[in-house]
Amino acid sequence: MIRKLTRWCLLTLLLWGGSQSSAFAQQSNNFIPDKLKIKTAKKSGWFPDLDLGFNFSFAQSDGVVGVPDGTTLSFGVQLSGGLLYSSGPHEWRTTLKITHTQTKTPTLKPFLKSADQALLETVYTFRFQNPKWLGLFVSAALDTALLDGFLVKEANARAEITELDGTKTSDDIIAQTPFGLTKGFAPLMLKQSLGVVLNPFTLKPFRMEVKAGGGAIEAFVQNSIRLEDNADTADVVEMKRLQDYIQAGLELKLEIA
Repeated sequence: MIRKLTRWCLLTLLLWGGSQSSAFAQQSNNFIPDKLKIKTAKKSGWFPDLDLGFNFSFAQSDGVVGVPDGTTLSFGVQLSGGLLYSSGPHEWRTTLKITHTQTKTPTLKPFLKSADQALLETVYTFRFQNPKWLGLFVSAALDTALLDGFLVKEANARAEITELDGTKTSDDIIAQTPFGLTKGFAPLMLKQSLGVVLNPFTLKPFRMEVKAGGGAIEAFVQNSIRLEDNADTADVVEMKRLQDYIQAGLELKLEIA
């Protein structure tokens, strides 16, 4: 009887000691000083960002007043990315946006693009320590379309194109057949800017930024055509030939975020 009682006492002591050790181990985690905790939010370095999305829509109409009978189908992709480098007075921000959507309507056989853009921008900013509201910036941007652009008509028509010298040329538009307007990566727009950046005041949660300087824009159209259709001429589609150009001048930009 005494041996059994002794064994039960030893077992009870062991269980009590184990539970106390476990409780102490759990509580000991709360004694780590806050100043020893690792900071996860860094203030300088590279900061990438990428968002990718898809869209799809399907609609079937039959006997709806004002809507052609048939199927409307649309699908596309959206990509938005960025890369930020920050170190002291230096900031280099680059963003990329790509949007493309293809659409099929009941009245037209081929798919046509209803949205098509690729935009790449990069901006470098240097901010003075004194005064802190003053800085310098230089930026560049590229804006274009990814794929060829077409015009598709339900019935045969005639294209009347105004050329660069003012003369007019004509071409046949075959029903349900793509008629070329633009090529891939056209028009291609390039833009450069440089100047000073001002932060006159910051009123939370708003922040105002003013950019002033000079800039230039170059357009490379690759013999593209733009629609200038007159609704009064049903069988004729008026168009105009585009030309490359370069512009330069002063610019002023105000941003409130």
